[in-house]
Amino acid sequence: MLASASTRVLSTSGPQRFGSIISRRTGVMVCVAAQPSAPEALEESPFPRLGRNAALYKEVGGGKKFRQHVNPLKKELATPPPPPDWAAVYADPGLPLTVDVGAGYGRFLLGLAQTGAVGGLRNHLGFEIRGSVVARAQDWAAALGVARSVHFMLANATLSLGPVLRSYPGRLDLVTIQFPDPQFKRRHRKRRIVQRGLVDSVAELMPRGGRVFLQSDVLEVAEDMRDHFLAHPAFSPAPGHDAPDAVFHARSRHQLDMGLEGNDKEGCSGGEEGLARGEPPRAPLGWLRENPLGMPTEREVLTQRQGGAVYRVLLERR
Repeated sequence: MLASASTRVLSTSGPQRFGSIISRRTGVMVCVAAQPSAPEALEESPFPRLGRNAALYKEVGGGKKFRQHVNPLKKELATPPPPPDWAAVYADPGLPLTVDVGAGYGRFLLGLAQTGAVGGLRNHLGFEIRGSVVARAQDWAAALGVARSVHFMLANATLSLGPVLRSYPGRLDLVTIQFPDPQFKRRHRKRRIVQRGLVDSVAELMPRGGRVFLQSDVLEVAEDMRDHFLAHPAFSPAPGHDAPDAVFHARSRHQLDMGLEGNDKEGCSGGEEGLARGEPPRAPLGWLRENPLGMPTEREVLTQRQGGAVYRVLLERR
């Protein structure tokens, strides 16, 4: 319904813009938040102080329009690409590696490389399935002077992460999967990034103490990613999830319908009884209130600016 509706901005005052949407199916008008443009998001995010401002946006690829959705199972992405020449890509290929699956425009990885927010010297690799986006992200890395520690690859990480990274000389220290395409339609669930094969590859390549960071603004998608990783014996929640002030609890209707009552018997609200009392359902594992990596994605900035929830979990390789 929303995809076929038109949006009209009603007000631009304050931190959030609103627009009206008229459903072509029902004719009902509703008020919704209007998403800011990319330049606006840049100016109101942490990125400008790192040199990724409107000037860079216009100078390197600004104004280009990119497809937002690409079928990750299309023929061109069905075969893993050969691993890069790591010595040619990175100044020191023996450093620990951070991998961002579904890197998008690359701002998150570029920010990590510029600030060292995760700690220590490291290399950064972004998997992305849109070739034009990969090219611009690499141009941004060159313009910002971090091209020898940040590299972007055109590949479907679900199929390619293992084959590409098995030859990397250093250790796989951190994997992030942030705001992936929800693939809401049931027949498209096989297109979701987090599948058993990806989890197996991360478990195989990541040494003890490595971390996996997952986040989404769609609760059911966040649950699905979390549950895939926690179903593998190699992963467990990282320290911090047991701190009451650090987490909040939410659980989707889908989880309740599946009978996943979590720790309701231990006093957490949930299930039909909790809903009857007007209490929100709770998940066994809380969602982190803050981003533990200290560097947001562009989607994260937009979601929080509009007052939306972000569901985050940090896991550790046992």
